[in-house]
Amino acid sequence: KRKRASNSNSIKYDRDSPNSLYWNEAIHPETNAADLYLNNKKSNESLIKKGFGFALTHQTDGILRGQGALISLGTNQLILKNNLPASFFSFEKGSSKQRYPSSLMGSIALIRQCLYDAQWYTNNNFERNLSLEALNKQISGVLYLKTRDKLDILRAEKIAKEFNLNFNYIGSGNEYESINEIKKIKSTIVVPINFPKPYDVKNPYISRQIPLSDLKHWEMAPQNPAILSKNGVKIAITSKDIKESKVFWANIRKTIDHGMSIEKILKALTISPSISMGLEKEIGSLEPDKIASFIIYNSDPFKEETT
Repeated sequence: KRKRASNSNSIKYDRDSPNSLYWNEAIHPETNAADLYLNNKKSNESLIKKGFGFALTHQTDGILRGQGALISLGTNQLILKNNLPASFFSFEKGSSKQRYPSSLMGSIALIRQCLYDAQWYTNNNFERNLSLEALNKQISGVLYLKTRDKLDILRAEKIAKEFNLNFNYIGSGNEYESINEIKKIKSTIVVPINFPKPYDVKNPYISRQIPLSDLKHWEMAPQNPAILSKNGVKIAITSKDIKESKVFWANIRKTIDHGMSIEKILKALTISPSISMGLEKEIGSLEPDKIASFIIYNSDPFKEETT
């Protein structure tokens, strides 16, 4: 294997794994979150307090991250549809100790190379590769790609067109900055509402150091869901990076104050996520033959703090 001389700063190029897996450690579509899921009662209760009955979770590491797992939070049961609820991509290398990729350009190139390898493997699988087998099963199903910026969506769309894929996107919260391009996309964007906190500008010397772009994002971030919705973009809402239910619901109400209707908010929390997962016949609304999930509040949580 091609390695630099052994020392604390050694650079690693090849994967320490059986030949049956893909050569790059950041590519592991064979990972199945259902096999790794451990019951975390505290985390489940936190999501339930925010109003969620189900959670789609996955191994948040690497570029091709494998299958997710859909959890019924109230019963802590896995819900599987043909054992393949969704698969996850990103441009982030993650914990891989290999040198490559070392840039966003490298991550994009590696995704494309892996997809071409999977196409080749379809007709030339004389040597078994579990990673490419798993990827070929996943690419015709539900796919989510995690983004760090609105431009990641536009980059990923080029890959999607090249390989005839349909990505849904886990957004970064600044999609409003490229709304003219993003509104042309037919996918669902999972929108975070962990809005930036107000800056302390009491000290004039410190206030001058805050970039105008950061101040503008603080102003515009609560409008992001409404701007996307008004431009016909399908959205779902995630509570990612919000620990307290009180903060989550405060941000929901802030979104409403900034132009999002309660009806659209409710849709983005319920039926829209289930449609993006292809599970609208199982979850997302209270109807006969669906999995029942509902939460009762002592007043309207979209209008005031409640229990």
